[in-house]
Amino acid sequence: MQLLTKSILVALLAAGGLSACRPGGKDKTIYFTRKDFPETKSLSGEEVPLGLPGGRPLQYNIVRDSLAMVTYWESDTYFVDVVNFRNGRLVRQIARRGEDSAAFVSCAIRYPNPADNYFTIHDITKQRVSKFNIDSMLAGSDYQGIHYNLPSFVKAPALYGNDTLVLFNSYFLKPGKSPMNPGSKTPVLFLPVANASEEGCMRIDSLMKPTFFTSNVSGGEILINPDRDLMWVVDNYRDQIVIYRHKDKVVKRLTGPDNIRPEYEQHSDSSVYFKDAEYYRAYYPGACTDRHVYLLYLGVQGINLNATRVERPVAILQFDWDGNLVRQYNVKEYLYNISISPDEKFLYGTTVSKFGAPAKLMRYALP
Repeated sequence: MQLLTKSILVALLAAGGLSACRPGGKDKTIYFTRKDFPETKSLSGEEVPLGLPGGRPLQYNIVRDSLAMVTYWESDTYFVDVVNFRNGRLVRQIARRGEDSAAFVSCAIRYPNPADNYFTIHDITKQRVSKFNIDSMLAGSDYQGIHYNLPSFVKAPALYGNDTLVLFNSYFLKPGKSPMNPGSKTPVLFLPVANASEEGCMRIDSLMKPTFFTSNVSGGEILINPDRDLMWVVDNYRDQIVIYRHKDKVVKRLTGPDNIRPEYEQHSDSSVYFKDAEYYRAYYPGACTDRHVYLLYLGVQGINLNATRVERPVAILQFDWDGNLVRQYNVKEYLYNISISPDEKFLYGTTVSKFGAPAKLMRYALP
């Protein structure tokens, strides 16, 4: 597949309404291990029974320490129940299932910061992200949110202010000193919401033609502190974190705690997979407040999923926004999603004994 030169690609991206973070300059990588945290604590959690009427819960997100948004494995009408966190009573349902323009085909909620007055739902099948104002959602049953289309190759959409989407570029993969796709030299792309139309995203897709399709092995999460103008890009498969200021200036790179380095192999269709079908997982979706970042860390390196279960105890790594290590929490359960209370006194986690089983909601008191 023919590659665009850098100058032509930059011009085309600008015409398509998409911009990118500049590659880092002389910034240094800071390596850390679990022993480098000033303090390590073990957390004992308690299950929070919500008394849900039916279905198999998939994921929990706690809103304002008073509501639980419950996503289910299967759905007939709505993907999400919003329930009273104290008594389990249904408040309303959102993300109506269907094929029309206002409906959803899949549903992945992100609400990392309890101070935010909104959350997002990524419909991975439609490749669309929807912004839901919490007060508007609670005030009216007909509220549908605001929908933005996405290019097909991006993941982990987040909002930078009210007018810009921040997107993880799944074509970016840098196993050594050079990126695998020379036209994709940054993991982060910015898309003005004004350009997030179906036509605009199709135009961007037509410009970003990779040599290798790396979405099987590339992914990450984006956490933003608008008051500090800081952005964290956290890798899913390598234990790497990049901290940006002013959107595109790299101020710090962190690698740890296990220095995970996957190996890759190319298949005949130009898709890239992990070598020998092994599985890697560093970070799961985390949570944050205006003071701290909490990263959910699994630390799986090169396992065979057919022979080894991934459901194992996790760690939650706490940092300040400048990337300084604060505390490590060890948890007995396998968690794959967390929420934090606004006062940082409680952490909530979604746990499951085996993938596909009904998920449980756990609560942990933070010291």
